[in-house]
Amino acid sequence: MFTLFATFITFGIYPVYWFFNRAKQLNQLRSEKKITWEPAGYLIAGIVYLVFGAVAALQDNTIMALLAVAAWLFIWFAYLRMIYRMRAILNDHFGEKRVGPILTFIFNIYYLQYHINRLIESEMIAKAPLAS
Repeated sequence: MFTLFATFITFGIYPVYWFFNRAKQLNQLRSEKKITWEPAGYLIAGIVYLVFGAVAALQDNTIMALLAVAAWLFIWFAYLRMIYRMRAILNDHFGEKRVGPILTFIFNIYYLQYHINRLIESEMIAKAPLAS
């Protein structure tokens, strides 16, 4: 719930922070797949989109508007690639296809966060001392 709230409060910037924050932990899971350039590409494309979009809006510049659209398309490409890479890492770690492709597409980081929280909780339970 916090992830959704933070996304609205930060006007969509929180997912970028979330990617940066989770990349290191996800790369430590049992998977050959790793997260590489995606968070940086997503962030850079977002900045380019904001700059070109602002210039296009202020100057009524068609070329800047087209560049803003191109940057927006790159943002979505990088975002979807990152989400599905994270999905693959989680599925590799679980050893089965627990994280579905359709729900990943519909709910994206919120669905992944749900599975990451389940993973954290299961590891915490496994590490907890047994009651005698």
